[in-house]
Amino acid sequence: MDTLKSIDEMNVLIEINYDRIEGYRAAAAETDDEDLKTLFLQLADRSGECRIKLANEVISAGGTPSEQTGSNGKFLRAWKTVKLAVTNKDRKAIFNSVEFGEEAIDDIYNNALISYSDDINEEQCNLLTGQHSLIKANNERTKKLNTELLLA
Repeated sequence: MDTLKSIDEMNVLIEINYDRIEGYRAAAAETDDEDLKTLFLQLADRSGECRIKLANEVISAGGTPSEQTGSNGKFLRAWKTVKLAVTNKDRKAIFNSVEFGEEAIDDIYNNALISYSDDINEEQCNLLTGQHSLIKANNERTKKLNTELLLA
């Protein structure tokens, strides 16, 4: 187990959760649709909970939690697309963009669990697995809403 690698990886996830918080809050502020505003704020809150738990784990491992946003290109592109879709009030594009962003973070968590499995302890693995499950649930919820929109 490599504690420094686990701290680094958790800090990457903290930064991505900061991105999600900022992105969803910005999207909530831009939309006039109450259902979208509620969805975005719920997703931002869930990201905030994940970030806090990751930060606590970094501290427990002897590290300093990151306090900045990330720089994952795929994820940042998703947020630019969400903002444009919200600005244009295109619900289908909004849900497609959110779904793309949720799939991107799903991939990031999945890769972290695979790539760093030898560098994280059981508690950290459980934390990341639990957060990954929440992200999958968000993704399924978004896909369901997107499908319902298509059928309406």
